[in-house]
Amino acid sequence: MPKGSFSCPYKRGGGKSACYAAGNDVSLYLIRGDSMKRKHLLRNAVLVLLAATILPVSASAINEETVVDASGIPAETDSDGAMYLPDAGCYAFYENERPSWADSDEYAESPNEGKIFADEDIVRTPCLTAGEQRRANLLLERYESGEISYTGESVLNRMTDVAVGVYTLDPADYDGESMFVILPSCCLSDDMLLAVIDAWHRAGKRFDPSALNCRNCMRGGGIESSRFLTEEEGKRSADIRLLVSRGMITREQVKDAGVPLTPALDPFYHCGLEEYTFLPYRRLTDAEIAAKCFSEGARVFDNGQMSFDDAERRARTIINEVIKMPLSMKIRFLNPLTFSASYALDGSGEVRPVSVSDNADGSMAGFDWTDGDLFGQVQIMCSVRNDDLIPERIRWFVDYGFLDEWHDEKPGYNGPESYADSARAWAAGHLLISGQEPLRWNITGENVPYLAVDCAVVTALTDEWIVQVMVCRDNMEVCDAELYRLGDSGGF
Repeated sequence: MPKGSFSCPYKRGGGKSACYAAGNDVSLYLIRGDSMKRKHLLRNAVLVLLAATILPVSASAINEETVVDASGIPAETDSDGAMYLPDAGCYAFYENERPSWADSDEYAESPNEGKIFADEDIVRTPCLTAGEQRRANLLLERYESGEISYTGESVLNRMTDVAVGVYTLDPADYDGESMFVILPSCCLSDDMLLAVIDAWHRAGKRFDPSALNCRNCMRGGGIESSRFLTEEEGKRSADIRLLVSRGMITREQVKDAGVPLTPALDPFYHCGLEEYTFLPYRRLTDAEIAAKCFSEGARVFDNGQMSFDDAERRARTIINEVIKMPLSMKIRFLNPLTFSASYALDGSGEVRPVSVSDNADGSMAGFDWTDGDLFGQVQIMCSVRNDDLIPERIRWFVDYGFLDEWHDEKPGYNGPESYADSARAWAAGHLLISGQEPLRWNITGENVPYLAVDCAVVTALTDEWIVQVMVCRDNMEVCDAELYRLGDSGGF
């Protein structure tokens, strides 16, 4: 996770569209983050609601199939198996991508000027183009006749710097699929096509250039996993992560559970996507989810000075001293943190960290909340000083699925003064910190892409905080607000 970044309850990344909810706590690249990753991630964000309520669970004995007592979670039946299969609809966003070389019978070198292949003249749908299929069939015929051979490094089950990769699967876990191909976004050279043909041959299979689809192929970072966690799996994942944080599930207990295969990609060829995860086309067991959580860095909470319960209690107290939140908030995660910083505004209204430390005890917590028909999360990043938690960043946001309803209406954009009015109304209803009246709100961004909508960024200063809110330009609602503890440098 990037230093100082918050996490998001909605799995996001290298190109997935609104198909599945997920339970991983992954980094959220905000509008103030890296521009290339931001554009890639925001364009393909998930708009599906992950249930805001964490179901209660209790620890139980662990065997091959279970880690926790999941009696409160409805189990799927065999008739629900389709929900664990890849959905071709996830690639709908890319259906109009048709590179100039798609029908060419010659390899077309993509001009990229040393930059990542992205956004222009590329393919992110799981297939070969018509021209590539014809070339592959000719190469396959020559390969099988012995006229040519592949002399490069094998790409069979390649795990690092993957531009092209071919992977063997257990058909019992993948609904009959036994092979999977990862391809780059650019036009495939003859050598790349031969690498795929040779890898299939090494696996005892014959490659069919026309048979690639969403069940057995990913191309160009179009999607980040073979499928995505269902909502039910996401809930169990959140529950299990909390149990890991509390020390109620250990790595030793799930050492025999399979961990999803996750090859590291060469982001140059995959629109910035850095890894790809193979999830089986069936319901994950609790033990598999726990092993996955450990592989992603989950561990017992220990910030050096405070217990899990003490840190949670203090985080709740701080949140309710700064932002009006329901007492019924459900904890979603609580992780130790070594990054610490205070913040300042530069002349353009951008927030930048000052007094940064990479060697500080602290914690980052997330709580789910509901308010009428709204669902969302509030997250807090704190450092430990004198046996107490000191807040450094607090983030409030609404469910992104709700944003999907907002931007469908398209009532038209409003003027800057309306953005400030929306920020002022949100602050009046939510902020409890001293010095908020009156706040001088400044427009620091008027056309900022944020997930599925365009937003305005409105910023104000209090005695202790930089407050930035995202106002949806379609309906003037605040969808995201972030508070940064003000450092020695001022702002505005």
